[in-house]
Amino acid sequence: MMKIYAVIMAAACCAAQAVTVKPENTDKILVNPDMGLVMFHANWADYFAPTAPVFVEHEHYNLSRDRGAWSDEKLVESVEAYHATWLSLHGWRFELREVDYPETVKLGQPVTVKSTWVNVGVARRYKGASLAWSLVDDKGRVAWVSTDDAYDFADALPKTDGTEHPVSCATTCTFGWTGEIPQINDGVWVYTVHNKIGNYATDTRVPTLTPGTYTLCASLGDSDGTPRLALPLKGGQNRRYPVGKIVVTE
Repeated sequence: MMKIYAVIMAAACCAAQAVTVKPENTDKILVNPDMGLVMFHANWADYFAPTAPVFVEHEHYNLSRDRGAWSDEKLVESVEAYHATWLSLHGWRFELREVDYPETVKLGQPVTVKSTWVNVGVARRYKGASLAWSLVDDKGRVAWVSTDDAYDFADALPKTDGTEHPVSCATTCTFGWTGEIPQINDGVWVYTVHNKIGNYATDTRVPTLTPGTYTLCASLGDSDGTPRLALPLKGGQNRRYPVGKIVVTE
C-alpha cells in the first residue's frame, strides 16, 4: 500500500512541475496479440494531460503487424485513453466551424470578425497559438495582418466523452490606416511624388493599404501573425486559409 501511495504522490508531484508521461512498450500497446490492448497506466494521463503533453509510443508497425498485434481501432483507443498529444501525428486538431465578418470595411475603421473553433482532437495544444486574420490580394501577396491575442488556443479543450467544447472569438480588426507624413521632405513622400504612385503622389497623407477587394484568410500561429499550424481547410497557402472576400474602401 505504501508503495502504491508513493507512486501516486510521485505522479502528482511530476504533474505539478509539468513533467510529463511517456507510455511505451511497458504498457504493451499493440505488442502482444494475446493480451489485446493492455494499458496499465492509462489513468496516469488524468494527472498529466491537463497541464503537460502526453507521448504515446506503440510497437513498431511492421513488428506489430507481423505478429498479428496491430489494430487501427486499438490504436485510436490508446490515443483517446491517454489523451495523447503526440503519436507520430499531433493530438490536437482545430476546426473553424463558423465565421462572420462584414463584406465591406473602411480603411482604418475597426470592425469585428466573429469565429467559432472546435478542437476535435484528443489533446490540447499546450504551446498555444494566436488567431490572425490576413488580407491577401489577387496576386497572393499578404497585404495586411491583424492578430488576436485575447484568446490562447492552449485553452481549447479537446473532445471529452464525445462532447465538443466550442470556442467563440470576437476579433477587433483594423485593416490599414492613413498616416500623416511628418515632414514634407520625408523619404516616402518624396518617393511617391517622384514615381507618381497612386492618387496620393502629391498628398502628405499616405495609406498603408490600397483600397480594393481582398481575400480574408484565417491562421493560427505566433502572436506577430506568423502562421504555424496546419488547419483542415481548403485552399490554404503558407498556412493561411481563405474564408471569403472583403472590400476595403476609403
